[in-house]
Amino acid sequence: MSNLPINLMFSSLFMLLILSLVIFIQLKLSRSENKFLGLILPIISFLFSLSMIIGWSSFTDTGMITEQVTTVNEETGEIIEETEEVVHQPKEKMTTDDFLEIGYLTLISNIPTIILSGIYLSEKNKMKMRKEIEKMKIDDL
Repeated sequence: MSNLPINLMFSSLFMLLILSLVIFIQLKLSRSENKFLGLILPIISFLFSLSMIIGWSSFTDTGMITEQVTTVNEETGEIIEETEEVVHQPKEKMTTDDFLEIGYLTLISNIPTIILSGIYLSEKNKMKMRKEIEKMKIDDL
């Protein structure tokens, strides 16, 4: 019997711990008085998503692939002819599928950015509401 369920359980717990830690850090940074501290993790997440998009574009169909073909005389073993044949020709223009792939990759890779930005905005709104309530209490006195 393999240890797959145990390994899966530990790796899931580890990922849950990392996710909880990131959310905790984001909450702490968002609650600070400095309004830019809460934007650190969303910006880092956005930069990672940009690197994914740039990585996608560097591994797409951009170059010509050639193959060396050698014709050999079977009786004498002499090389008769050596040629290079084009095996794959690159695309000249981006297709609709390429744009859909970029859009899908952008959407998926920015999910953490959206979540972290949502945490930031909600915490800033709560802080703003608290300040307004404090001002109203002071005015009532």
